[in-house]
Amino acid sequence: MKATLRKAKLDDVDALCNVYMSAFTHEIFSRQVFPRLSGTGRAYWSEAFSEELQEPDATFLVATDPASSTPDKIVGYVKWVRPDAAAQDYSEDGYPEDGLPEVASEFYKKLFEGHKRNMGETRHWYLDMMAVEKDSMGKGLARQMMEWGLQKAREDGVVCFVEATADARPFYEHFGFREIDRMGVDTPEGRAEVIFMVRDIDS
Repeated sequence: MKATLRKAKLDDVDALCNVYMSAFTHEIFSRQVFPRLSGTGRAYWSEAFSEELQEPDATFLVATDPASSTPDKIVGYVKWVRPDAAAQDYSEDGYPEDGLPEVASEFYKKLFEGHKRNMGETRHWYLDMMAVEKDSMGKGLARQMMEWGLQKAREDGVVCFVEATADARPFYEHFGFREIDRMGVDTPEGRAEVIFMVRDIDS
């Protein structure tokens, strides 16, 4: 698939929610914290995406497949945060009450702390979020969205940083990322872990 990438707009929020819900249907943390059936998980992400799209130090892109029967349909998204972006502090975000709000709070607190602990003052492009809808996975879409940020990092001469699930780790390793740390939280269905990974500056 040769996707078309463009900057996301507020009008895309509903489509972004569709992609998220599809991409992370079976992910141990997402499926418990952001309920699908009640709609509270979708409501949370609708508000979150609306805020994410307005961050001045980030580039939020959406991907479409011009060769498909639905060429305007958003099938993936990525958010890259540029070096020297204003530091963000962890804050309670009103996680769905019928999910696992306490687990969510612990998880995101550790995520923020891990990013700060591992990267500190190091200038880096941060791959904050990326997703591809289930039916479009395995077609090279994630590679295109990854390459966009890697090229920016090459131009700036800085490293890249990402927080990866265990399932996504091989994908990131393929692009030269390496593990530097990890964190996890216990859930009723098992432990949800995140691997902190860095890609060094291209020589």
